[in-house]
Amino acid sequence: MCRYGKHSYVTPAIDVMFINKIPLVMTTLHIIHFRTAELVKDMKNNTLITSIDQVVQAYKTRGFKIKAILADGQFRHIQQQLEQKGVILNICATNELIPEIERYIITVKERVRSIATTIPF
Repeated sequence: MCRYGKHSYVTPAIDVMFINKIPLVMTTLHIIHFRTAELVKDMKNNTLITSIDQVVQAYKTRGFKIKAILADGQFRHIQQQLEQKGVILNICATNELIPEIERYIITVKERVRSIATTIPF
């Protein structure tokens, strides 16, 4: 049993963020503000599935169970493979975004820019 009680089954949001053309798989769980960032070498199906598996494992080690993940159309091509692993990928409509993950990505990018401007070299 999860120590968070009613939050043992969670639904995080996922998206890919690019910094200097480097892709990172970002997840956020709005309810308890648990966030992850996973560096990926490319955007191939197997790489994304492996990254999501690692994120699911990270949540599991902290006592959370993921049954569904909110994502945009970028992840539509791996939906069936994840469902075979027991994770439902809830894809939003075309031209729609998931506000929680988009807000998190904007925050991370702003912090990276502010740190980069303070570096003396």
